[in-house]
Amino acid sequence: MSRFLLIGVDGVRYDTLLATATPNIDAVAASGFLTAAQIPPVNPTMSAAQWATIFTGVWADRHGIRRNWLRSRRLARHPGFLEAVQLDRPDERVYAAASWPVIGLRAGAGPLLAGPVYVPRRRVASLESWVEADEAVVADAERALAAGDVAAAFVYLGQVDMAGHWHGVGQRYGHALEDVDALVGRLLAALSPREEWTVLITTDHGHRDGRGGHGGRTPAETTVWFAGDRRVAGWDSLDSSRVKDYALAALR
Repeated sequence: MSRFLLIGVDGVRYDTLLATATPNIDAVAASGFLTAAQIPPVNPTMSAAQWATIFTGVWADRHGIRRNWLRSRRLARHPGFLEAVQLDRPDERVYAAASWPVIGLRAGAGPLLAGPVYVPRRRVASLESWVEADEAVVADAERALAAGDVAAAFVYLGQVDMAGHWHGVGQRYGHALEDVDALVGRLLAALSPREEWTVLITTDHGHRDGRGGHGGRTPAETTVWFAGDRRVAGWDSLDSSRVKDYALAALR
């Protein structure tokens, strides 16, 4: 039975992905597909809103998350893909790790995901601290994935988005993506060759030209992308209006 790994790389513009050396993401795409899609107006180009949609398969008008803090009781009505796997395969583990506290800590205005989530216990107040937090996330994920009993996993990496916020869409932004691609390579190497894994890599929004930032409706902000292997037929033909379906499609 196939196991599923979703890697979330926050805030990566599609054109930057195409222009940057990312051999590990490219390898996943080469074995399957790389496709771009547009975030429809029902969802704001904000991280919590988009990740909630990717996790649950419903838009913001149903889960109620429209910004980066959680004030919606409706989110609990829409179980995410990890909960779905746990119900279907109760004898196996699901795993989640994130450098952004909103994903897994109540103290971080979260959690977006129910159940245990590894979040580094450190203050992420600079790009360097986000780099360290992403490194801690990958180190923990490597141990979990190598154990061989994880049915589905989500790993979130945040430094590219922070590079866009603090340094704009320029050289530092591209270098952050190169560094994250190396972390993606470590995650892929941690997957047991004895098991069949399905891998999906995605982002939640882009960034505005120049000084960066997001939350608006420019094409640079609303264009997202998905890279996946060939094991799940039909991923590369999902319409942009069905961005919400990508993660859940992997479980079918």
